[in-house]
Amino acid sequence: MGAVYNGYSGTDKSKLIANFQDTETWTSGAGTQADDATNFRLGTESIRITSTGDIALYSDQNSASFNLNQFESGAASDSADYIYAIFYASDSSKVASVQIGFDADATYDGTNAYTYSITTIVDGWNYVKIKKSAFTSGGSPDWASVDSMRVGWTGQATSTGSYVSFQTLYLVDDSYDLVLSNLTAYTVESIGLFYNWSVSIDAGLVDAITFDSEGWGQTAQTIKKFTVTNEKFWANSDYLSEFGNSLVLLLYLSTTAGYRYEGTAKINTTTVDLPVDELVNESLDFMGQGELYSTTLQTIDS
Repeated sequence: MGAVYNGYSGTDKSKLIANFQDTETWTSGAGTQADDATNFRLGTESIRITSTGDIALYSDQNSASFNLNQFESGAASDSADYIYAIFYASDSSKVASVQIGFDADATYDGTNAYTYSITTIVDGWNYVKIKKSAFTSGGSPDWASVDSMRVGWTGQATSTGSYVSFQTLYLVDDSYDLVLSNLTAYTVESIGLFYNWSVSIDAGLVDAITFDSEGWGQTAQTIKKFTVTNEKFWANSDYLSEFGNSLVLLLYLSTTAGYRYEGTAKINTTTVDLPVDELVNESLDFMGQGELYSTTLQTIDS
């Protein structure tokens, strides 16, 4: 199954809470904190927390001021909405859990806080959406008055040198989808769905034989690209006006487990076949624009 999104629709039903850039102040309480200019999906960096033998590692943003019962536009957010947490784990076998906390006090101490511990961690990038109602409530927290935050992770006894890099915290309405390839919120209502699809990724290799190759083939990489073909699609009338425009594609490998490819592409061709004794067959061909990402979104509802 796949879906096509045709526009940015997140400004009224989303709110960026943190993107862990130099413009934010995060203070390490345990472990070694540093900017991570290697593993990042937003801006120019993420914040890395490296284990120095401590089991509980964390970083706080104090004296914050967030109303997480309200989106950026002022529209109301309720307990059915989601907090997205995106982070990078260098070695998941060394990570027992990753923690997210929102406190009503100006200095984070967990006394009046909503907290959640993520226990399913994979190597590399982790994309997790947590329903607000799934957070544990301690003391008297208030989504409308978040004055400090904590991100952290619990290491194993042999976790020294391993790290978790935090990239973003995002509040998103439950009827929206945060497209992970560009970390932008889109409405779930799409301009098209399709049921049979194929993707081709081209490394752009060309012959580059030299006199030193002794007759063996050699190649050099040029421009990488991807193309997508889908069949048996449904679309509303909007897709006909989208030829040549950039669209967001979600290509699901498993809708239940959240495995999917994501990327931006443009419609190249559309074909309609009408055999005499069969149903109408329709297909769309897309040309990729930029990188195709492989992502796994973990959804936590309780």
